[in-house]
Amino acid sequence: MKIIWRLMWVDLLLLMRVPLSLFFNIVLPLAFFGFYAGFLHNAKGPAAGGLMMRLITLGALSNGLFGLSINLVVMRERDILRRYHLSPISASHVIASRLIANYAMFLMVALLELAVTQAVFSLQIARVLPQLLLLLSLGYLAIAGIGFVIASIVNTAGEAQVCNQVTFFALLFLSGISVPLAVLPRILQAAAGFFPSALMIVGADEVLLHPGSPLASWPEMISLAIFSIVTFAVATLMFRWEKEAKVTRRDRLRTAIVLIPLILAGVWLNGTKDFMQRVQATSENSSTPQPK
Repeated sequence: MKIIWRLMWVDLLLLMRVPLSLFFNIVLPLAFFGFYAGFLHNAKGPAAGGLMMRLITLGALSNGLFGLSINLVVMRERDILRRYHLSPISASHVIASRLIANYAMFLMVALLELAVTQAVFSLQIARVLPQLLLLLSLGYLAIAGIGFVIASIVNTAGEAQVCNQVTFFALLFLSGISVPLAVLPRILQAAAGFFPSALMIVGADEVLLHPGSPLASWPEMISLAIFSIVTFAVATLMFRWEKEAKVTRRDRLRTAIVLIPLILAGVWLNGTKDFMQRVQATSENSSTPQPK
């Protein structure tokens, strides 16, 4: 654990010195939040809460894909990971330290946004805060796991940029952030069970709409936990220290086979009771209130 915490501290210091990381991890999420807070200053209740959950999910996508994945690829290309490999540091140490450092930044921004939401929009979230934090944390871990997998299977920072862009927009448009899930075709609504960003939104809306039920979003939490475990296992197995160690087509095929449990988890979630009803209920928290 000492190795992880020391690496985490170094990673935090490095993140604070890299303008790109600061932009995607802190500036971009807070900029979107400031825009919505100014545009929806008259919004109250669950509608405002649902929009804020979508902004926090957007911050998780930005942090987990761009702020985490690309930095790891750049470290490999600059032979920084090679130097780590000469010391008694394992792949799990590097992944865990990077994850904790970026998660700390995500959690700081998320808590700030939730505090301002409660103060400005009169949304009482204190009683459901533990559930929201658990759900958002599991969602962030799942998205970060995707970022680590991408960093493990690409060979250059250019490839990582392309893969992250495609993944970002796919998770953005098929999760309910840009377009409410309730207005999408039914097949795309069913696909929400396979996307961690969609599960974050569906689960958070369920918590906000039913604050008296402590296990309102347990199916989404289980799926996100499975997603996190599988993706981090794949990222650890596929981790590369040196840029000369290229990933072959066979390695990528092996990764695709290991991801089968994620498909099974999505199928199970779609088979649970009332999942599609919860997806439809997201429309109650996704309508944009009009400013006066």
